[in-house]
Amino acid sequence: MNRNFLSKTSCALKESNHRASLHSRRNTLERRRVRGQTARQAASQKRRSPLSWNWKNKRGNPKVVISYLEIEEFQFEADLEKIFGGGHFATAWLHESNSNDLIVKRKPSSYGLPCSAHQALDQRYLLYTCLPPRPSSRLAPSVFIIGGRGAVGRPLVDKFLKQKAQFQRIAVLADPAKVSRFADAQAKGVEIVVSYAGFNVVVSLAANAAMKLQPGMIEAAIAGGVRHFYPSEYGGDISVGEFWKNRYFRNKVVTRDHLAAKAKKHPDFRYTLLMTGPFTEYAVSSFNGINFEKHTVEPYGEPGAELSVTATPEYCHEIHRWLDTHPVRFREEQNSAYQAKRITWEKLMQYLGDVQSAQYKLTYLDPQGAALKQEEARKDGNEDEEVFWAGKSVMLNGSDLIPEPLNNGKFPFTSESAKETIQRLFGANNTCTLLRSIIQLSI
Repeated sequence: MNRNFLSKTSCALKESNHRASLHSRRNTLERRRVRGQTARQAASQKRRSPLSWNWKNKRGNPKVVISYLEIEEFQFEADLEKIFGGGHFATAWLHESNSNDLIVKRKPSSYGLPCSAHQALDQRYLLYTCLPPRPSSRLAPSVFIIGGRGAVGRPLVDKFLKQKAQFQRIAVLADPAKVSRFADAQAKGVEIVVSYAGFNVVVSLAANAAMKLQPGMIEAAIAGGVRHFYPSEYGGDISVGEFWKNRYFRNKVVTRDHLAAKAKKHPDFRYTLLMTGPFTEYAVSSFNGINFEKHTVEPYGEPGAELSVTATPEYCHEIHRWLDTHPVRFREEQNSAYQAKRITWEKLMQYLGDVQSAQYKLTYLDPQGAALKQEEARKDGNEDEEVFWAGKSVMLNGSDLIPEPLNNGKFPFTSESAKETIQRLFGANNTCTLLRSIIQLSI
């Protein structure tokens, strides 16, 4: 009886082991099938996937090749948890294949689909999650624009609206009493808000005296969950030449320092500096002493001095392209982009005269005259006038240049030449009355 019992027990154990073996094999085959499907799905949805990868089975050890630039978009484990809804992470070995690729090799003792990668702070290892990636919402930023009613803000809002599908949300900051000014944009889908909450990108177009408000904007933005800030940098590179000492750019210097400090304090916060040179529309205006009726020009500057200029539509292309190609969590704390053309003031006035079939009389004024008026405004406590004259004293003295080499190659669109910009602004079919006055880039 004992023998029969042992025999039956042995058979039962063998059958159980056999079933377990079959179950294990089925699981293994299922995992391989899922892996194959995942790889095929990734290949077919490469353009829409947050990351792209290629399976390379070698000796039963799967590898994943992921673009380096795509890996560095993810900086923190918390970011991955927010994007992919949590999950368990396992360390992986890092192997450099060349300057453009990183190879992630799964540890034999751990299991997980390396559908998403994360570059650790020390850059010595990677993390991967077993959760499949969700639709690439990270490529659709929620953008909050400060200064949406200004001379640059209006065309920028229009540009974003034309590409509305690429954004989760588009909003402009507005005082409740001024909401009616944005009625047209609101009808097209732009939100009118008074809070940064719910947005991950802020584009600031604050100018003149309003630039001093940017550190407070940055504080409020970080508190509201913003992760990427584009400050009002437009103009020359304030880190070179006379800009660093000029009163007009003092608030920009403070803003840069504040951004750098906050990026160190909040590791998931980033910022980008976009330097364009003066906007062509702003340079060729009464700000620089142009009288369009009398065809005279009396700028504060020096003959033969060059300046870097960029047309406003060109800037709108640039920042849209930058947002499209640089995700919210871009690795570099400070990444400057340049997009400007160097030209002399005499050449600009020649183009203006050609368009209007007129000869402009050009008389240069000593920049020190503007500096004296700036000092008078400071003593009178008139900050707006102080900043105004500080700007006039520096634009045409050879300091308002973007240092070379330029990064224009990063923006694959046809740039508008200065001559084309002036033709667009002052051609026979465009009186351009708005741009013939001093452009106030206000918030």
